[in-house]
Amino acid sequence: MIKTFYPSSLYTFLRFIQSNPAKKKILDCGAGGPDPKLAFFYENGFESYGIDISDDQLKETEDFCEKENIKLNINQSCTTHFITIIIL
Repeated sequence: MIKTFYPSSLYTFLRFIQSNPAKKKILDCGAGGPDPKLAFFYENGFESYGIDISDDQLKETEDFCEKENIKLNINQSCTTHFITIIIL
């Protein structure tokens, strides 16, 4: 178990999406950093995917994943292009 405190809004969002019978997948745009919020959803049984444009943020996430022995599926991408693809 990852020992991190998360904002209460994440718990509220988790309760909301767990009431939906759809598959448990989540995408975070801007997902990198030393304390990736995707880890919270990963711990709660979600397939987690993320994108971030920053090499530094991705490196911090990679370090976090190695330390916690988890796989969050975060890749480098420009979020504006990704969001455009989703809208189309």
